[in-house]
Amino acid sequence: MNYRKRAITMTAGAIAMMAAFLVPGGVQAEGTQVPAIVVPVARAAEPVIYPDQARIIGKRVLVANLSTGQVLFDRDSATVQPLASLAKLMTAITVREVYATWKNPPQKIRLISRTAAFTAADREVAVGGYMKTGDLVSYMLLSSSNFAAQSLASGIMPYTSFISYMNFTARKLGIADSKFVNASGLTEKGGSSSEGTARDVMKILDVIVKKYPDLAIATRSGDATVRSSSGKVISIENTNKSLERISGVFLGKTGYTAEAGGNLALVLNRNGSYYGIVVLGSTLEGRFSDVEYLSSLIPLGI
Repeated sequence: MNYRKRAITMTAGAIAMMAAFLVPGGVQAEGTQVPAIVVPVARAAEPVIYPDQARIIGKRVLVANLSTGQVLFDRDSATVQPLASLAKLMTAITVREVYATWKNPPQKIRLISRTAAFTAADREVAVGGYMKTGDLVSYMLLSSSNFAAQSLASGIMPYTSFISYMNFTARKLGIADSKFVNASGLTEKGGSSSEGTARDVMKILDVIVKKYPDLAIATRSGDATVRSSSGKVISIENTNKSLERISGVFLGKTGYTAEAGGNLALVLNRNGSYYGIVVLGSTLEGRFSDVEYLSSLIPLGI
């Protein structure tokens, strides 16, 4: 099916809306000053995509060009809902933000004994009791390990202090509508969970792309190996089934709970720009078909 495309000229009000998800004032990469993104009023924007909405299962969806700030498609992106394991992206950012304030941050994290949804891979990783911080972050993002997320939060500082700092960091970065109750995204026994909007998730992606791009490396690996502190090499499989079916993936993170439904956040590197796709409230399998369809509407370029 052919979709109607048209170039548009943005008004000042439209620019304000489109830039709503960007990090205020831009973000500064390590050792590099990154200016705030400014989209000129007179500029003709790239065509907005026009998906067949009946093909999209997700309840809250946002597609945007992170390099220019232009929103390409929006479905109820300002409504708060459970984030599930997408919260782990904020956990990874918080680890980096904490370490940036310490002169001698710990290079190894003491692993907790176990946690909810403890997997066979977690059991193998836990042998030895410690893991390098960077390896543990990569393992968390690649396998969506709740054990790794909880270990990071409790191993760096008192657990409740880490969650408080996680929420402080989110506010500092302009992620205003999210609330984090734990480091994993799992639903707590009382029913509470980490929540946010598709717009907030897009801001999180924006921070990673501009400030911590190395965090994305593990998320785009189909599979990888990690080494436990005992020296055992463990094979890990990525939870993102769309990796091999989408061209130009820079970052991808899955999330699923019964309360959240199927969530998936993706960044594509195409045409010299970074494009973010956020799908919340889809189904376990529908989140993959949603992002695959939406990504097909973004030109590959030459």
